[in-house]
Amino acid sequence: MIDLKQGQPIINQVYDSLYDIGKDCSKRIIIYSNGHNDFDKGIPAADYWPVNCLINNLQQYPLGLYFLEMNKETFAVGPHYMHEYFEPDGEFPMSKAPTRQQFMAETFWTVYFDSFNEGFYEL
Repeated sequence: MIDLKQGQPIINQVYDSLYDIGKDCSKRIIIYSNGHNDFDKGIPAADYWPVNCLINNLQQYPLGLYFLEMNKETFAVGPHYMHEYFEPDGEFPMSKAPTRQQFMAETFWTVYFDSFNEGFYEL
């Protein structure tokens, strides 16, 4: 499964790849263009840092999850130059991977609720 988004990545891409459209896939690739997307204004989940942290932690499980940035330079020379951001530090069994409910609860508390701390989020 490949999920491409113009602008900053969003946590919804990760959710969709794990629990929705990509739930039966062995490889899940999340690509973003790191540009500006007007539809993301005021959405704390549409930011590189929370998605980056989430994917880094999820790569501890055998999910086949990849996180890529596509910019003008990589697009001009071809997709084989896209950079994979993380290599897993270790693997935990799939039985320990977060459930849909755990994913949503953690996203609410660590991203949406914490976004009220305006020092860390651009609104």
